[in-house]
Amino acid sequence: MKMLNLTYKKMLFLMLLNSFLVKWAYALDSEASTEAQSSINESSHYQIKFGGWSKHYRTSGAANYDFNESHDGIGFAYSSYDKTGSSSHFFDGYNYEVWYMKDSFNKDNVQVSYGVFHRQNIEKFGIENIDYGLNLVAISRSYAEIDSETAQLANEKRIHAIFPFPSLSLYTSANVHFDFVFLPAISDVSDYHVFFFRAGIAL
Repeated sequence: MKMLNLTYKKMLFLMLLNSFLVKWAYALDSEASTEAQSSINESSHYQIKFGGWSKHYRTSGAANYDFNESHDGIGFAYSSYDKTGSSSHFFDGYNYEVWYMKDSFNKDNVQVSYGVFHRQNIEKFGIENIDYGLNLVAISRSYAEIDSETAQLANEKRIHAIFPFPSLSLYTSANVHFDFVFLPAISDVSDYHVFFFRAGIAL
């Protein structure tokens, strides 16, 4: 009887141990599957951003100032996109970025930004997709008033501000992408419409 009781306890212990091991293995497998599925559903990558080029368009009464329109620069960004399309929101991706360039007065321009975007897959003519973005940018750059008659600079200073910027990014199958920004002239802010674009690569 004593031997039977001992055997019963061993069997019960082994059954419980087996049950625990099965559940543990299942949990590990489920966790691995979840991580793998998450990896499949999300596309994340780091990017290098290079300097860009701009074109300034005068509004009525604005001076014909010779802006710097070749912007030497370098930046680093992280971008993530939900490939499932299951998001109930219009924006299905986001990005963070730190970037430096020479601004339109050829002075230092430093930007830190967070943005969201909606991706439209193209996959034609060497174009993989187009991202429509909205970015909140903390910027430190130079500022100057331009005399409308003499085109001379006045009240030159450095400003620090936060601006919302819309953007459009075009991604190619050659692992090169192009970012485009259009900034309209705004009364008491700027007398010039500015079109800007730059190139980047994914790491």
